[in-house]
Amino acid sequence: MQWQDIVLATCILGFNIALFPTIFSQYKPHAGTGIMTAFFQIVSFIVYSTLQLWYSAAMALLNATLWSIIVAQKITKTRRERKL
Repeated sequence: MQWQDIVLATCILGFNIALFPTIFSQYKPHAGTGIMTAFFQIVSFIVYSTLQLWYSAAMALLNATLWSIIVAQKITKTRRERKL
């Protein structure tokens, strides 16, 4: 285990925890923001994996998943509002 992996994983974990208020809020950021962020976190996941930074890779993948959830919530909310 490398110290860089622990530092990066801890920072990304902080970002992941910071997303929970957004997940549970009725207000969501623009879907484009979430899509781009999830995409770049998947790229980060691949890079961290190739460097064998496994904790960082796991946190990046979790971050991409959380952003994907936010995007799905935003799209669902927008569709519901259009039906009204």
